[in-house]
Amino acid sequence: MFKDQAEELLAGFDQALADLDPATLRHYPHKLKGSSQSLGANLLAEKCQQLQKLAEREDFAAKEAGETIVAVKAQYATWVTAVNDNFGI
Repeated sequence: MFKDQAEELLAGFDQALADLDPATLRHYPHKLKGSSQSLGANLLAEKCQQLQKLAEREDFAAKEAGETIVAVKAQYATWVTAVNDNFGI
């Protein structure tokens, strides 16, 4: 369930950035951050927090947000690999 929701939200990050939609870029990382925290994926939650804060700034910087999205996705991939390796999920 988490994996499906996370992948949907991550895809939404890209669309929100393409649309230059900071409101969505605040909302999606917020949702993923909460879910990540509840599963102990704290580094992923921290990356989501960074993206959420970027989207909250008045001087929203798409380039910086894009770089942070890449970092969020990389951390998500790392977490999924760790879960698969340790729990075979």
